[in-house]
Amino acid sequence: MENLSALLDGELPPAEATNVRTHAEGCAPCRAALADLRAIDGDLRTLLATSVSDAPVARAARSAVAALGAARRTTRPRWPAFAALAACALVALVAAEFAILLRAKNAPYAWRAVQGTLAGASSGNAAVGDVIECLEGSRARLTIGDLGEVEVEAGTRLRVVDCGRKAHELYLERGTIRATIVAEPRLFRIGTPAGLAVDLGCAYSLAVDGEGVAMLRVHTGAVSFEREGARTYVPSGASCAARPDGTLPVPLWDDAPEPLRRCAASPDVPDLAAALASARDLDTLTLWHLLRHPAEDVREAVYERLAGIEPPPAGVTREQCLAREARALDAWLRLLRPEWPGNR
Repeated sequence: MENLSALLDGELPPAEATNVRTHAEGCAPCRAALADLRAIDGDLRTLLATSVSDAPVARAARSAVAALGAARRTTRPRWPAFAALAACALVALVAAEFAILLRAKNAPYAWRAVQGTLAGASSGNAAVGDVIECLEGSRARLTIGDLGEVEVEAGTRLRVVDCGRKAHELYLERGTIRATIVAEPRLFRIGTPAGLAVDLGCAYSLAVDGEGVAMLRVHTGAVSFEREGARTYVPSGASCAARPDGTLPVPLWDDAPEPLRRCAASPDVPDLAAALASARDLDTLTLWHLLRHPAEDVREAVYERLAGIEPPPAGVTREQCLAREARALDAWLRLLRPEWPGNR
């Protein structure tokens, strides 16, 4: 664990870092532990990035996490002290999260036209139920309290669902928006006829066409696209198309091979063999999501290709994955995510 922590923090000499990385790649427990450390550190960075720089609680959170990291990296950690620091860090982070939520809940929404004419007033504060509709040749900007802003393109109809009483939520009936949000993960979301785009702290574009198909493209950070309990993880540099018929969307990197792109675009997964053969190591993003396909023969073929690139972590079996057991698939996802761009 000590060497893995040092590797993650960039404290090992190049030769030793290479040795530790090579060992972790061939050792399932170490590989899983490294993935967990990366996920924890990523979550901490995401949370701390949302805090206010001059807020005492944010400073306390940063100090506690810094002390926790220092204790983790000591040669012979004193576990009682380590546990106490961990508890302090947790308390500080919860307090910081509460402060962020309170601040965001009290901040108003506001919109204004930045080009052309809107269907209603050209500016004002937004309330639940308000609709922002941009006519052809017009654009608007909606400020989401202190969380960020949403650019509304021409031909778009956007409705305010919740201004922070329970969540921060909009509904995109049609058209295109571009959101830039700096907030706690899952605090802001945008509904569509095909599902819900849940912000994980990022910048992304979202479009809905005349048939209700939603196209999500993530520029930085990540978005979770959700429908009836199922989630599609879309990181920076990837996109997905979601249909209102309930078919689970499959994310693709922007430069994904064409055979894989054609396969993921259709529930019938045409030319599956060619698609799997074209998949690169990076395309584990797409392959993992294809493991949720309703056809067992598709899942079997996808499993073999995915396991050939990155075997599942210790304790996760082939049978569990083919049965689409959520706990097993989530464990594999945690192992894969750190290797994707933006998560390294």
